Amino acid sequence: MFRRTTAVVVTVALVTLAAAPALAATGPWSDHYGNAGKATVAADRRSITVCDLDNHDTLRFKVDFATDKLVGPTIYTVVAPQGGCSSDRTYVSWIKVFKLCVGHRIISEIGWDSCNLPVYTK
Repeated sequence: MFRRTTAVVVTVALVTLAAAPALAATGPWSDHYGNAGKATVAADRRSITVCDLDNHDTLRFKVDFATDKLVGPTIYTVVAPQGGCSSDRTYVSWIKVFKLCVGHRIISEIGWDSCNLPVYTK
């Protein structure tokens, strides 16, 4: 009886430990560029928001993202207005990966300088 009880306790402990990383991978997911810009994917992986957090600097922010849609995969882009936020959402797929990019305004265009490393949501 002692062996059976010990085996059950050890099995339950291992299953609990194995499930812990899955809980750690739940959203929401976010990435930031200092205190100037931020991108966030909601926990349901259906919506994404990018924000320019400083109205008075010269930096601009966008987020590029891809979904798990198998037919016609596409990279989507959402650009934050200066000092504000912009959002997008998916209806038939989930956001799989995104990356926050920073740029500078050059006359009437934005020159994108660099992007952070991709963030995978699953």
